[in-house]
Amino acid sequence: AEKGVCWFKITANGTPGHGAMPHENQALPHLCLAAHKLSKEGLPFHAPKIVRRFIGEVAARLPLLQGLALKQVTRGALSDYVTDNLIPDKSRARNFRNMVHNLATPTKMQAGQAVNVIPSQAELWVDGRILPETTVAAFLDEVKTLIGPDFTIDILTAEEALQTPHDNDFFTTL
Repeated sequence: AEKGVCWFKITANGTPGHGAMPHENQALPHLCLAAHKLSKEGLPFHAPKIVRRFIGEVAARLPLLQGLALKQVTRGALSDYVTDNLIPDKSRARNFRNMVHNLATPTKMQAGQAVNVIPSQAELWVDGRILPETTVAAFLDEVKTLIGPDFTIDILTAEEALQTPHDNDFFTTL
């Protein structure tokens, strides 16, 4: 299986003005909050069948207690606790965490033309990665739920997750 891709741009609009006269309806700070939510809060838990199977097979090869702990990665409520606290290798823990969450990673931001002008618009580009069993539309709904309704989202490119059957002669030979 391979995660799907959804690259998109989030646009926030606000009231332009002079930097010496700040106000409440500024596009850039509003968009920064959305970027922060995507980076720090993340998207909801999912445990696609193929991920449950993979983690189950890895867990079966570990000592009993480690295997039982690893299986909790696919069980929602304990998933983040296990990846944050029980897997000592943080790179490996991050990989397991990413197997049960769609990802929306802010990668580029643009706003304004001058340092003393409050821009009327701010844009954020995001690299989205979509788990198997999640559609592009469902993924974008998760993003909208997290960041709120006051943004425009434009899809730049999108492909659903790819799953190929592995219970066949080719994979048996491998």
